[in-house]
Amino acid sequence: MLKYIFFDIDGTLMKTKSIIPEVHPDTRQKLLELKKYYKLGIYSQGFKLIQLGKLKLAGILDLFDENNIFISHNKLALVKKIENKYPIDEFLIIDNSEEIIQSLEKEGIHFLHVHSYISLFEDVKFLYSVVHDSKG
Repeated sequence: MLKYIFFDIDGTLMKTKSIIPEVHPDTRQKLLELKKYYKLGIYSQGFKLIQLGKLKLAGILDLFDENNIFISHNKLALVKKIENKYPIDEFLIIDNSEEIIQSLEKEGIHFLHVHSYISLFEDVKFLYSVVHDSKG
């Protein structure tokens, strides 16, 4: 049963090509809705202080459980850390990288492939409706 959702940051949760991260206007509200059903986490590639700073500037850092924030320079190694912490059927990874998605698929890890931070919530809306309907 799905309990945890881990989000990539750059290109998935937000556009980060400038100094100020750009998030979809509904990001905080949609994450709050998901938080009713799941523990939210981050898995991201980069420097931890920089990645956390992006989340803070975007006003969403407080929505993620600090025990579920995985940041390093190797995303696939982070997946292994998550896998070692939680059963494979209890977590989902959301990312926009085709390469990462292919690796997750080969490993049998649940994933949601989004194409940009703009389409994230259309994809998550679908996920939310499927899970909400299945909970009765």
